Amino acid sequence: MSVSTPPPLPASPDEPGAALGVCTTSEAARLLDVSATTVQGMVERGELQAWKTRGGHRRISRSSIDAVRAARRGESPGGGDASPAVSLLVVDDDPAGRARVA
Repeated sequence: MSVSTPPPLPASPDEPGAALGVCTTSEAARLLDVSATTVQGMVERGELQAWKTRGGHRRISRSSIDAVRAARRGESPGGGDASPAVSLLVVDDDPAGRARVA
């Protein structure tokens, strides 16, 4: 009798917890293509909405994961294109150079 390892979970609405709109840390890491430690940091920084179960396990909001994924693709969370803001800092100690930039 052999024991087989189940295949990896698909990144789809059929995932465990998807009906509740939540993911585990490892599921979120796979969906975001980052490590579980990175997901934990994102939660601590408030980049992902999450809470802890009574057992101390994180549950991450699927909508916050989708928002991060959309932002990485340059889209707004609602699915439309977002124009990313671009900033440019020019440091020049030459007064003539500063006048050309301003």
